[in-house]
Amino acid sequence: PNVNELFSNGVHHGTASFELGDPNLVPERAVNTSVSFHFDTPILEIEASVFQNNIANFIYLKPDSAAVLTIRGAFPAFSYRQTDAILRGGDVTTRVKLSKKLSWQIKGSMLFAENTRLSEWLPLMPQDQLENQLRIDLQDFMNFKKSYFSVSLISVRKQTRVAMVQKSDGSKGTDDFAAAPEGYHRLDLSAGTTWKIGRQPFDIHLTVQNAMNTNYRDYLDRFRYFTDATGINVSLKLKTVF
Repeated sequence: PNVNELFSNGVHHGTASFELGDPNLVPERAVNTSVSFHFDTPILEIEASVFQNNIANFIYLKPDSAAVLTIRGAFPAFSYRQTDAILRGGDVTTRVKLSKKLSWQIKGSMLFAENTRLSEWLPLMPQDQLENQLRIDLQDFMNFKKSYFSVSLISVRKQTRVAMVQKSDGSKGTDDFAAAPEGYHRLDLSAGTTWKIGRQPFDIHLTVQNAMNTNYRDYLDRFRYFTDATGINVSLKLKTVF
């Protein structure tokens, strides 16, 4: 266990939450098994892997049942816990060369994380995700070299693998502070090129995240308890090597 997991006792300002460590945590011990597959041709490339990790004394962060009131206000509270766990899942990436300049890539991931001591799902684990990307690569475009443009559609499924608890009114519900948010789709754009001034090359990259300014909340984002995720975000990067 690291120092945060052992001795945290206060507000984590980066996540707007109250974290409580446990000095009695012991080291994790794991047996990790994975199988990978790779298929490659000039037109089609497939990479896939499946894994199962059996972890004794797995350290994780669990939402507490009530917020903590401080002089700065009330904050969602989380405690570091330890249990035996099985994490299993898979990843797959497929790339198709549609033409000399155009390619299509599909990436997907899935994770099942179980608390085996309590026979329930572990909290704060990634949702199922699928990304479709179309990319154009141009070796020479006007005075620019190695230019590219890509469009990505990221689809994230609602996290349904969450632990359920018996509430005081007899109903069942999650022990989180808020139910898992709905799934969402996000459109990202990116472009880049290399431009030379004399012999000095400059790499220019433009990225537009959430280009459609979609309102969504991500399950792993602890700011989701207060607000939506970031809207449209444009960044420009210029890089050169001397």
